[in-house]
Amino acid sequence: MAYTLKAKSLITNPNELSRSEGSLDVADNIVIDRDNIIEPRRGFAEYGNDLGLTTDRAKQLLIYKDRILRHYGNKISFDSDGAGAFLDFDGTYSELEADLRIKGLEANSNFYFTTSEGIKKLSASSASQFTTAAGYVVDAGGVKAVDLDAVITPTIGGFLPPQSKVAYRVVWGIKDVNNNLILGSPSARFVLENPNADVSSPERFRYTFSSFSATAIVAGDYLLFSGPSVNYFLWFNITGSDSQPVTAETVGRTAIEVDMTGLGNDTELANAVASKMADLPDFSVEASSNTVTATLINSGVDVEDAALGSSFTGSVTIEILEQGNIVEGADANAKLTFTIPSDVNSLDYFYQVYRTRVSSVVAGLDFNDIDPGEEMNLVFESGITKDELESGEGDDVLSLTPLYLKESTARAFLGRYSSDAQVKGQDS
Repeated sequence: MAYTLKAKSLITNPNELSRSEGSLDVADNIVIDRDNIIEPRRGFAEYGNDLGLTTDRAKQLLIYKDRILRHYGNKISFDSDGAGAFLDFDGTYSELEADLRIKGLEANSNFYFTTSEGIKKLSASSASQFTTAAGYVVDAGGVKAVDLDAVITPTIGGFLPPQSKVAYRVVWGIKDVNNNLILGSPSARFVLENPNADVSSPERFRYTFSSFSATAIVAGDYLLFSGPSVNYFLWFNITGSDSQPVTAETVGRTAIEVDMTGLGNDTELANAVASKMADLPDFSVEASSNTVTATLINSGVDVEDAALGSSFTGSVTIEILEQGNIVEGADANAKLTFTIPSDVNSLDYFYQVYRTRVSSVVAGLDFNDIDPGEEMNLVFESGITKDELESGEGDDVLSLTPLYLKESTARAFLGRYSSDAQVKGQDS
């Protein structure tokens, strides 16, 4: 019997009439790198435990922290011990499109991978931190602030003066295990207003005349009253030829003469007095029956009270209805209330409050003309407590009462949030 020691190659469509010497019908797991020398193909040993089902196949292999991650079905598993004992991360993860593999990238010591529900993130300082616990795989990006509400709390010495506005935003953030700071998109701007204003009241007084029905006014009687810059005395000419009284009280005052000739009752007397006082630039005057009410036009000015002359004998009473006064508007602090987003699921999260400078009304503007703008400084930062996090399901309300955010505090922080940075928050 003749033996052929040559080895050519695998012939997949042989011609039995002219077959090449050394052609092979079967050539499984071999290589021919040198003429006529057959060597076994170098293979790969099986690595790792079985996938979930016998029909499952690894669709993608990824590397993070020198460990293999494998995607099969809708699960991602990790090499838990470096020897092939794969465990599944919690959750399900599908590719963006069928037959389009999940893509992954390591950046800032974190691992990011694409899914049909957005980009997900693994954050670990070493492979020993990999876990099957719920919530370990998270959405990439930050938590978006839900809302923000604020009210003023009137406070003596508060930072927000009357007729002023200030604007706030709140931002949620977290530092992952690799010390990357992640801030979400800020809340909508909330403009807090302190509409309180200085309230002024005018000087008001009233004369009531009863000189025709009771004791009559006589020559020499006079009444004293004052404006902001001029002091007056009002004297009565009974006969039409009486002389203006001159006393220590009348010296330096402007005289107002009331001619009483022809007057027959107290109502006519009140009308005569009102007519004279109405000619003065400092007062608005109203007569009703036997009374005269005078109101100082310059509100808020406290002048010398109206009075009877020291030797007045007639039946006239004076009632001080209101003292000229200015009540200053109240300063205020802020009470902020906002919702804890449902994505805030651990005590590692914190919130930041940003605030503009105070904008106040100035000469030539009214309250509706001013706007605090968008340039904001970080004025407050805090974590949340376990009670706040566990106070209910879903979104919970967090209140800061009161929140003393003074201008000096705003300047002390280096953090800054401006209109140019509004689009830089990273939403999940």
